Amino acid sequence: ATRLRQDGEAFRIGGDEFAILLPGRDEREAAEVADGVLTRVAMLEAARACVLAVGVRRTTFAEVARRAGVSRMTLYRRFPDLETLLSTLMTWEFGRVVDEARAAAEPGSCRERAVAMVTGAST
Repeated sequence: ATRLRQDGEAFRIGGDEFAILLPGRDEREAAEVADGVLTRVAMLEAARACVLAVGVRRTTFAEVARRAGVSRMTLYRRFPDLETLLSTLMTWEFGRVVDEARAAAEPGSCRERAVAMVTGAST
C-alpha cells in the first residue's frame, strides 16, 4: 500500500513529488490535493495490476476504473486514452526502479569506486 506523507510543502509518495502546496493554502485545499494524488496513485496501481493480470492488449479503461474504485469518467479526466495511461504507468514504474537503484548504489562517486576497485581500497 502506498502511504502519503508531507515533507515541508511538497506531498510525496515514495520519491515522487506530485503536488506542491503553496503557502497560504488552507487545510481543505491541502486535503483536496492529497485526495487527488491518492486517486492518481490508485489509478496507476490499478493499471499496473491489470497489465500484470491480463497484459497490455487486454487492459481496458473499464477494468482499470473498477480496480481503482473510480468511474470511467474520472479516469478519462486524468488520462485521455489508454496509451497515455500506460505511458504514464511506464514512466512511474521506471522512476521507481531508478529510485531503488540509487538507494542500493554504493556510496562515493563513480571515480572513487573505480579507484577503490583498482587499488583494492574500500570507500
